Amino acid sequence: MKHTLKFLITLLLFSCSQETDLIIVPSISSFTLQEFQGRIVEIKGNQITVTLPYGALTKSLNTKIETQNTVEIIPRSGIPQDFSKPVYYTLVGENGTKIIYKVKVILEPQPIPIISHIEKDTTEAGLKNIIHGKNFGNYAYGVYPKLMNSQGELTELPFKLLDSTKIEILVPISTKVGNYGIKVKVNTLEAVSTNTLYVGYPSPQIASLSHKNILSNDTLWITGKYFDPTYAYSVLFKKMNTTFEKPIVSYKNNQLAVIPNDLVGLFEVFISNVSERKISKLPSFIIHVFDQNKPYISKIISPKDVYRNGDNLLFDTQNFDKAPARFYQVILKNSQKKYTQNGLFSNGKLSINLPENIEKGTYGIAFILFDPQIAYTYSFETDLVIKL
Repeated sequence: MKHTLKFLITLLLFSCSQETDLIIVPSISSFTLQEFQGRIVEIKGNQITVTLPYGALTKSLNTKIETQNTVEIIPRSGIPQDFSKPVYYTLVGENGTKIIYKVKVILEPQPIPIISHIEKDTTEAGLKNIIHGKNFGNYAYGVYPKLMNSQGELTELPFKLLDSTKIEILVPISTKVGNYGIKVKVNTLEAVSTNTLYVGYPSPQIASLSHKNILSNDTLWITGKYFDPTYAYSVLFKKMNTTFEKPIVSYKNNQLAVIPNDLVGLFEVFISNVSERKISKLPSFIIHVFDQNKPYISKIISPKDVYRNGDNLLFDTQNFDKAPARFYQVILKNSQKKYTQNGLFSNGKLSINLPENIEKGTYGIAFILFDPQIAYTYSFETDLVIKL
C-alpha cells in the first residue's frame, strides 16, 4: 500500500512538471501581399505559397502578417520584400522558441493571347489601327505584333500597348497594297487573326504650291507625296461649302499641274486620288485665284537681288488699260511693317520709287486701283517679293 501511494504521488508530480514545461510554438495565422489582396495563399506547416497573375511584378511587395504566440517576427510585417525569390521569416515565441517560415511566390502560367478583331479592317499605309483581344500582357516588353502577307512573310509593326486587351499599331508607309493577316507574339505564345486587314495606297499629301496668288488661266503646280501614275488624280478647290473639281493637266515626279480656269476667289486646295477615293488631309493649302480678264501684275521688269531706299520699281501690267482707274497704289508689307506708295501708270507699265524711310527686310507686294469719282476700286495680291 505504501509503495502504491508513493507511485501515485510521483506520477502526479511528473504530470504537473510536464504541463509546466509545455512549449507554445509561434506561428503565422494569416499572410497577405497588400498589392494582391484576395489571391490564393496556402499555408502548410512552415511553408507558405502565394499564387499571383502571370506577369506580376514581385521585386517589391508589401506584406501584412498576422501571427500567434509570437513576440517578434524578422523581417517585420509591412516591410516591402523581394519575392522574386523565396523569403524567410523568423518567428520568436514568448519563451524564446524560434520557427522559420519559407514564403514562395509563384506566377500563374502565361495565358494564350487572343485576337478578337481589328478595329478597322481597311486602312492605308502610314496610318494607325488597333488590335483588340486579350492576354497581351501589361508591359510592351516581349510583345511583337506583325503583318503577315499571303506568302507568310512577316513585317514588324511599330506599336503601343494600350492595355492587355488593345495594341495600337502603325502600318509602315512602305507597306504594299494588299490583304494581310495580323500575328501577335507575346513572349513564346502566338495568336493569328482570323480576319484580314486590307492596306491601301497612302492618301496624297501636299507639300507646297507653286503660287499663293494666281490668275485663273495660269498653271498651278502642286508638289507633294504619294502621287502614283497608276492612279487617276484630280484637284479639289474648296470655297465655303462648295467644292470644284479640276482635272490634272500634267504630271512629273511628285508634281501635279492644274489650271483653275473659271474659278475666282479664295480656295482651299486638296488632291483627290480618284481611283482610291482618297483625299489629301490637313494641313490644307490656300490659294487666291484672280480673274484673268481683270488687272493683274505678275512680273517686275529688270528685278534686282537687293534694292535700296528710293530705288525705282517698274512692273509689267495686264489689263490695266481696261480698268476705269485714275489712281494706283502699291502696298509693300511684311509681318512688321506696311508702306503705301502711289504709282504712275504709262504705256502698260506701272512704276514707283521705294520710300526713303523703308526699313530693311523682305516685302510682299499688293496693288489697289481706284477712282473715287465713280466709286471704282479693285485690289489684288501677288507672289512678288523684294528684299531691301
